[in-house]
Amino acid sequence: MLRSRVIGMHITVISSRDALSRQHAVHDAAAANPVAVLFLHDLLENGVVIRMIFSQSRLLESAQTQLEHGCLSCTVRLDLVPTIERLLERGETQAIIVLPPAVSAKAAIGALRRGLSRPVTIDSAVLACAPDTLEANIWDHPSLFASGFTPAPEDHRTAGQCFIA
Repeated sequence: MLRSRVIGMHITVISSRDALSRQHAVHDAAAANPVAVLFLHDLLENGVVIRMIFSQSRLLESAQTQLEHGCLSCTVRLDLVPTIERLLERGETQAIIVLPPAVSAKAAIGALRRGLSRPVTIDSAVLACAPDTLEANIWDHPSLFASGFTPAPEDHRTAGQCFIA
């Protein structure tokens, strides 16, 4: 009797503080794995989260969500997890997830592990940063809210805390 092999999804998670480093990391990851679905989350002004999904450089899906209370982790839990479930149901086997700057890869991976109905393999967690600005970013004192990375005034984390996480 032959058993069918269930193939799960292999995921690369990219986090960053600045758009230029993130852009370079996404370009490199997509070029290295052209069959992967590219799943981009970004935060716009006034707490608007945008989700775009690309497959082989073609836009498959685009949506905007207004954050009710500025909690990016809720967006990860309520948007990222169901979207990955849909991609799994569709038979996708590889994905590159690009997070907004204020979301750590650790938070996204934790939400995926807790929220998905089936296991996935996290192949890589990438922190995209420019080497010449890394130390300055680690010791940067303004909060993520003061720096414009999150719409939540109660988010007192610094960039360095996100890097370390």
